[in-house]
Amino acid sequence: MKHSFEYDPAANAAGEKITIFHVHIPRCAGSALHAALYPCFDEANVIPHHFGKLADDWRRDRNGPILITGHGSWIASPREDEKLYYLAVVRDPVERVVSLYNYVKRTKAHRLYEYIKSRRLKLADLYRFHPVTFRQFHNGQVRHLCTDRYPLHLGTKQLRESIDWLGRPNVIVATVETLDRLPGVLSAKFGLPLQGPIPWIAQSQADADWNNVDEDDLYEAERNTLLDRRLYDFARLGSREQAKLSAAGAIRNEAYVGAS
Repeated sequence: MKHSFEYDPAANAAGEKITIFHVHIPRCAGSALHAALYPCFDEANVIPHHFGKLADDWRRDRNGPILITGHGSWIASPREDEKLYYLAVVRDPVERVVSLYNYVKRTKAHRLYEYIKSRRLKLADLYRFHPVTFRQFHNGQVRHLCTDRYPLHLGTKQLRESIDWLGRPNVIVATVETLDRLPGVLSAKFGLPLQGPIPWIAQSQADADWNNVDEDDLYEAERNTLLDRRLYDFARLGSREQAKLSAAGAIRNEAYVGAS
């Protein structure tokens, strides 16, 4: 877990307004994190953030800390007019796409449910001849954290942007494996009354059903999440330079495997 900035919780009690912006990457413990965070904020101070847009009235006067959260990019965040801190959780890339695949298959409300069900697509198929699903499953964590998320194929530029963002001094990044340490960090830095560990482990074990995938699925998932693997390694090991140096290798490996 990386958290390098300093913050005095007494400053918030003295009236300083802080904003915590949770960049919610799908299938990265977001629901468990929300269940722990929401009780720490006034209901009016929890601001939804979806598809790059904030609620229109988020700037109105509010007392106490503000939580912005949703499936969208940090690019839509407020700028210099707030005491702004970011929070992101990342996950092992292959485990995440297996989880996402299983989630879509069982969630009728998901926009890809009918597309995948009607075509009887297995996980490997989502990367083959299906751009609508490829974008969702191809290096999805880098896609959420870079500034240019719209190209079908992401590359070194997007990886470096994502790593640079995670390395900012006002960003807390955790992996699902270190989620149990997050309440202590947030309590110490912001004075949030978080209680106990976040119950993620049992959920993740039930969520990533490996019986629904085979070797072909795992091969395609691995080779289509090489950038996410570098990002995850940075979050796990905290070595920005090591991750940057390996970025070019990730692109070369991806191009080589893709040509085979």
